[in-house]
Amino acid sequence: MMERKPSRTDAFGALDPTKMVTYHSGREEYHVDGVLVTDFTECDKKLKELEAQWEAEQYQRDRLQEYPSIQECVHAILDDDLEALQAKRSAVKAKYPKPK
Repeated sequence: MMERKPSRTDAFGALDPTKMVTYHSGREEYHVDGVLVTDFTECDKKLKELEAQWEAEQYQRDRLQEYPSIQECVHAILDDDLEALQAKRSAVKAKYPKPK
């Protein structure tokens, strides 16, 4: 799961992870293995796929923000309070349901 919205750099990497991708922000240029990219057709197609996946996983990122912390989980285990812990987790899952 990606923490941030995917970029063209991510798309180039997904197309071929063995290639070195460089982005020059001042010139708005991408280089793959040192070669200037002029055709972004395949890259942009892959980027749309990655963005769709990222959007579909939004519920996971939302849940992570509200799930009990590791420390809270450990305390619940040690204090024999697993029912309360599971209730918190269930409430978060209900608030951010998994898309169908």
